[in-house]
Amino acid sequence: MTDNKQATAASRPQSLDALGKELSGLLAEARAFANETAASFEPPLPGTGFQIIQWLHGAGPTRSMQIAEGLSMDRSALSRSLKQLTQAGLLAAHADPLDARATVYALTPLAQQRMSDALRSKGKRYEERLAAWPTSDIDQLAALLRRLNEHR
Repeated sequence: MTDNKQATAASRPQSLDALGKELSGLLAEARAFANETAASFEPPLPGTGFQIIQWLHGAGPTRSMQIAEGLSMDRSALSRSLKQLTQAGLLAAHADPLDARATVYALTPLAQQRMSDALRSKGKRYEERLAAWPTSDIDQLAALLRRLNEHR
């Protein structure tokens, strides 16, 4: 092995450790923001409630089975959360037009507004943190994260 290849092979574990540390920090911040946002809903949401609303915001009206799969949630825990969110006026539940035995859940206008507010707040945070970054660096970071997320 050439000196350059040996150096690269030796530094790979260190690079992966550094990446893991940075991703952990990023994920911790994302969880903290999600918890802050969930607490800002009226009534305040548990973390799982916010995850469901956030997921439905991206996916649109969906059956509970697909929500459970998309969030890797236990169906009975999901069922309790869906009931609470529906009672709080954040979700609408109706029979699936393709199978009346199944229920489709969708965000109510209130939940859509709250998610729009949350996304604006998140956008402002990113804008503040990345204000000094050149657009090319932001594009490069987005491309690298997209590449990493392709292998989930």
